[in-house]
Amino acid sequence: RIVAINGVPMTEIVAYLLARVPGETDGFRRAYVSHRFAALYWVAFGDTLDYDVTFADATGCEHTARLPGANQAPTSLQIEPNSAELFQHRIIGEDIGYFRVATFDFEQRDALATAATAAFNDFRVRSVRAVIIDVRDNSGGDDPLWQQSLMNNITTTPYAQLSRYALRVTERNADPGDVIGSVQRSEYTRRFTPDADNERRFTGPVYVLAGPLSYSATIQFLVAAQDFRIAKIAGEETPALSCQTGQVNSIPMPATGLRAFTPIIAYVRPSGTGCERGVIPDVAVAIDEVNPERTLAALVERIRAELAV
Repeated sequence: RIVAINGVPMTEIVAYLLARVPGETDGFRRAYVSHRFAALYWVAFGDTLDYDVTFADATGCEHTARLPGANQAPTSLQIEPNSAELFQHRIIGEDIGYFRVATFDFEQRDALATAATAAFNDFRVRSVRAVIIDVRDNSGGDDPLWQQSLMNNITTTPYAQLSRYALRVTERNADPGDVIGSVQRSEYTRRFTPDADNERRFTGPVYVLAGPLSYSATIQFLVAAQDFRIAKIAGEETPALSCQTGQVNSIPMPATGLRAFTPIIAYVRPSGTGCERGVIPDVAVAIDEVNPERTLAALVERIRAELAV
């Protein structure tokens, strides 16, 4: 257990970072800090090249070691990440297709489309019996990416990611007669219909593996898949709430030159209920953040049991 960095207690470091990261729940903010700790620490406390890390061993004894800092960010935090690491597929045990999708970032739309085509073509050729879509590390992006590259390959069912919404009127979205600052509420009746002609579409059981970092557009994907019974959600209840927000508005602050960001629309999931909770899985599997493959193996075991029935 890490006790301190450069003499500053971890309790103070974590509390400082938690107060400055996004997320509507403490659980998600903690997951966010854990995943992006190195970058957040650098922004908050600066770079000292070497770091004095104090840690406690299994007996409680404390030790301090001087460690060199990293000189390269992990893939998920790079400005131009390697798409081959963000999107990966393979066949597990000859009959279960696995597709890891680590982002829905608009800049990765072409890479995701290419990866999805390759993955689902491979799943079709190999005649897999089930498919796992892994979004444990996916903190969101843009809805069209999962709609086009994932939903189009797993269903023909018309679907939506919300049932109603509340919109804050701003100068940028106001229609004539609207009152700036007021809130407009409306039902959402539109449905997205996947392309009927898709030879690579998988028609068997699909499991979407969620995790603590699943957020924003990824939550939208999860609730659309779950509420329209397109796929089963696996994992633990997401720290992020199942009813998300969107259309982030930038607010300049002239005195500091900084910008604040806030969403102006709140969505209610398709079922219309459950907004006070995260996405509750259909298939409960413990999330092991230290050994992610252990979680995957547990899900594969559950899937094989369901396929055997």
